[in-house]
Amino acid sequence: MLNILRRLNGSLAALLGVCMLAGCGRASRPGTPVVGFLDFVEDDTLAKARQGFIEALAEHGFSEKKGTIEVVYRCAQGDQPTLIQACQDLISRRPRLIATCPTLSTIVAAQRTQDIPILMMVSPRPDIVGLTRAGGSFQSNLLGAYETLDYLKEGPAIIRQVVPQARMVGLVYNPAEPQSVLALEVIRKACAEQGLSLEVTPVSSSTDAVMAAQVLVSKGVQAFFAMPDNTVFASFEALKKVCDQARLPVFTSESGLVARGALAAYGADFYAWGRQVGAQAARILEKGDSSGAQLEQVAIRKRVFNPQSAARLGIRMPAGFEPVSAP
Repeated sequence: MLNILRRLNGSLAALLGVCMLAGCGRASRPGTPVVGFLDFVEDDTLAKARQGFIEALAEHGFSEKKGTIEVVYRCAQGDQPTLIQACQDLISRRPRLIATCPTLSTIVAAQRTQDIPILMMVSPRPDIVGLTRAGGSFQSNLLGAYETLDYLKEGPAIIRQVVPQARMVGLVYNPAEPQSVLALEVIRKACAEQGLSLEVTPVSSSTDAVMAAQVLVSKGVQAFFAMPDNTVFASFEALKKVCDQARLPVFTSESGLVARGALAAYGADFYAWGRQVGAQAARILEKGDSSGAQLEQVAIRKRVFNPQSAARLGIRMPAGFEPVSAP
């Protein structure tokens, strides 16, 4: 019973956080198009996608400052029951479209509406996370931009290229996140192809992630791979501190984590991803409906590195990596 009460209190606290962030109960301005934005967790890396989305809308004439749009933002603060409640609240406001970030937000929205256009970002292709109809087709209201998991294969290849002496890679992930489970299998196979052994520890919270990283260091891993995982995103600075103390290079698949101190990555630029989806949202708003809009593959991927992290570790990066520094 005590555990149930704790979970209930956690959900209520998270919902209160949603209300404080988004202004629960605020009435929409008559005649102004409403755009919903459903976020699972508040995170500096994921926030780049939302920033790109909002800025792309503004460049097409849709901004709250000009009064040409109303954005209703809901963030579940990492709590799945709250995410469902936040999604239902957005749907009740009858928005022109709902932008979703990341994967769990897309899944929850797709399960609850087949009428409102869902513009996904920072999410894999729908079939990868089971969002397909009988016969393999996608819901017609699933739009925005997706990523496949193939890009993750480059992570172990970059580790082999940058730290050729490495033999063992450490990794933590949250098995409750569908995209993390699928990503792990891609990375595991890619590590084997590169002759790297992979030490994996499942976690369920940010506190667990830090403790798991300390265990991996004690096992003698020579590099750490930061997964595309919400728990990893939320605990990244603490994870990086553990790795810094052990002088372990941190590799990832997210350029935003490189800006936050990881050494190198190959993957989508979250800001550009958000801009791509924002431009599509603007076209839908201009037209008045989503006819003709299509689900797209993310357009921009980069090899990036953090010069400060490279200097601290005494690593000279090979050609072909674009420098990224903290904002």
